[in-house]
Amino acid sequence: MLNLKKKKTCLFSVPEDATAADFQHCYHKLLREYFARIPNGTHLRQSFLACCPCANQLRNLSAEEESSLLEENEAVMGPLLAAIRLGQLALTCPHEIIGHAYSSNQLGNDLVEEMAACQQEEVIIGLTDVHNEFIAKKVLFRGGISDCHLYPDRVYHFALQSNAKGIVMIHNHPTGEVAPSTEDLAMMRRLDKGCALLGLGLIDCLIIGKGEYYSWREASLNEAAC
Repeated sequence: MLNLKKKKTCLFSVPEDATAADFQHCYHKLLREYFARIPNGTHLRQSFLACCPCANQLRNLSAEEESSLLEENEAVMGPLLAAIRLGQLALTCPHEIIGHAYSSNQLGNDLVEEMAACQQEEVIIGLTDVHNEFIAKKVLFRGGISDCHLYPDRVYHFALQSNAKGIVMIHNHPTGEVAPSTEDLAMMRRLDKGCALLGLGLIDCLIIGKGEYYSWREASLNEAAC
């Protein structure tokens, strides 16, 4: 009787405390594994690395560079490029939160993943009903690498038009640093005062960075406890 052993498989993962060098090592390892199965794979891998020497440059792969890679060997490069685009889509696809009540911790951690690939500042407004459940989420403003202008009247209009009772203001820092600037804190206070005048509740203001987030409400609670 044959004793069949089930082959163990494991998902590729990077440790939480991984450094830039660790990511680069993993990037080269994955490319070696992919091209090792292909005739003339070493040459094709070098061609790919000439376009994208680092993993983070995959986000900025131009149409011209993609065309160049496909012209070299479409049968090999095509599936690889499609897999990269599929991964980017999965990473940046908005999470469905409507109908579910989230804590700041849950929402912050989900958005860290969702906004990981954002190269410019965005302001997302989440709206809740009287039961504190999400009824809408929308990107209201987009900016550059280091700033994004927010207009409170558009936030209030969106909330009132949606019959919302609560607002969550979320924006990212592409630099990865989550500490709020003086301008960030001033805007949070301004939104809070405006919400109070309109009968809305500012549930929280979140700043999303690389692997972490800042919560205005959590920070306020921690300060009150001290």
